[in-house]
Amino acid sequence: MDTRKWIEVILMPLAVALVGILGTYLVTEQQDRTSATLANSDRQIKILEIFADKVTSSDDKERLLAINLLGALDNELAEKLAQAVVDSEPGQTQVKQAAMRLAALAKARQAHIPIVYLHISSDALTQEAKEVETSLSALGWHVEGVESLQHKGLSHSELRYFHAEEKQQAEAAVKQLAEKGIKLSLRFVPGDKRTAEVGASHFEVWLIE
Repeated sequence: MDTRKWIEVILMPLAVALVGILGTYLVTEQQDRTSATLANSDRQIKILEIFADKVTSSDDKERLLAINLLGALDNELAEKLAQAVVDSEPGQTQVKQAAMRLAALAKARQAHIPIVYLHISSDALTQEAKEVETSLSALGWHVEGVESLQHKGLSHSELRYFHAEEKQQAEAAVKQLAEKGIKLSLRFVPGDKRTAEVGASHFEVWLIE
């Protein structure tokens, strides 16, 4: 499919989504015209404008950037737009795969499904990370990829949670993994600077070699 035809195809669902989104914002602004609400609406509208421009580019890097921008939107809006890209993108391209991951993540956040980010200290732990993913998925958790990342000062594998009320969920996950032969210590990280940003139902697993 050439670029022009692809753009025509993807613009149809995006146009419908954008009209619905802007309509929602107008209603919201009429109901609550606080400065915070207006500022947030303006910010997200600007993001949408950039997204609409980049996602129709013939450059895959710009289209991937457009998908990443959706992560800054409200989860409902991000899911709808990411799904529009999935439905319109031909083949299993990087753009489609990125859109699928984002749509699934946004959906999980809306449903308050536990979301876990996997970090491994070396590529030698890739297989163990896959076992962790399988086990936590069986619990109904959403596993958001695996990232190879060094962590100085951490000498053992652990599962982190950031909200005290989520301790029981974290304990259930540690128990599930222990039954599979994967031992993790449980660590509560209170007052982490990212806590407000990541929101509820955010967990991290660090696998240390």
